[in-house]
Amino acid sequence: MYFSLEKTKSAKNKYNVKTDKRFNWLQNVPWSIFGVDASDGINHQELINLQNAVDVDADGLIGLGTLKQMQFVLRRDYDMVWNPCTGEVTENVDADSVQFVLWKGLEVPLFNMPCQVHTYADPQGIDLHFAGSFSKKERTINAAIVHWGGLNPQHLGRVFANRKASSHLAVGICENTGEIGVFQYLDIAHVAWHAVGANQNTIGIDICQQPELKHLGYYKKRGYQVDTIENPARGYGPRKIMSLDFRIKEATSCLLSSLVCSFGLTEDYATLEDGLISKDRLANGGVFSHFHVDFKQVGKWDVAPWWTEIIPENNYDLV
Repeated sequence: MYFSLEKTKSAKNKYNVKTDKRFNWLQNVPWSIFGVDASDGINHQELINLQNAVDVDADGLIGLGTLKQMQFVLRRDYDMVWNPCTGEVTENVDADSVQFVLWKGLEVPLFNMPCQVHTYADPQGIDLHFAGSFSKKERTINAAIVHWGGLNPQHLGRVFANRKASSHLAVGICENTGEIGVFQYLDIAHVAWHAVGANQNTIGIDICQQPELKHLGYYKKRGYQVDTIENPARGYGPRKIMSLDFRIKEATSCLLSSLVCSFGLTEDYATLEDGLISKDRLANGGVFSHFHVDFKQVGKWDVAPWWTEIIPENNYDLV
């Protein structure tokens, strides 16, 4: 389908060209739902019609406010969820079956998550934008990289707040409530600083449980379902490690599956046997662990012992 703005030099047109470059809304807005025929391009009056349909001031300027209100109206009045990254619209949505992460301030849906997803805008969320450990370079996202960090999501948030490092998402047991959750620290559109040489096109995810046995008492005391096991990843870490709590395993696997669908990531799940991958493979996208992209070969082994358990292709019963 072909879209075009009116070919004028007006300030409004310049604004819309700028915001379209940021959000790709000309291509991804579900125009037909709002009675707009986009087959021959979009003109100023049709922008006004869209804004009237979603109850915002009809000034012909399409920005974050209009797009957020459109998402709200689609859910409230149509039982539809719009993915601003892919343009996909999901109909007949049960509100309890969908949660969101934030991308450029817009909600990107995650379906069938087994736990609560807390964005940085939630009252219970963890907002790390103040720390400044990220960049706002425009980017195309095609991959995810999994790490481990912190004793739990709140602890990791405190660590990141005092270091020049960051991640987009953390999966773990909440320090205060004891409930499993996913916490979004940064807007997904930002470049987080989580893996040297692999940040620009990737989403950084931290599993907030440590593998070393020195932490076993900490987790046992707090009710984690963990035990001492033989490390299944030879060459990565000590001979014996701690098992991964099943709640964190399930949540991580479902999160990876959801991110692949919702952000259109390359569906290439690296294996334990792949080891260090090439930079060309990373550029093509996929789902990797930090040991896969340890390009400086400093001995990263997160999250090799748990990798086979958490990748969705080995967990069809979870997703």
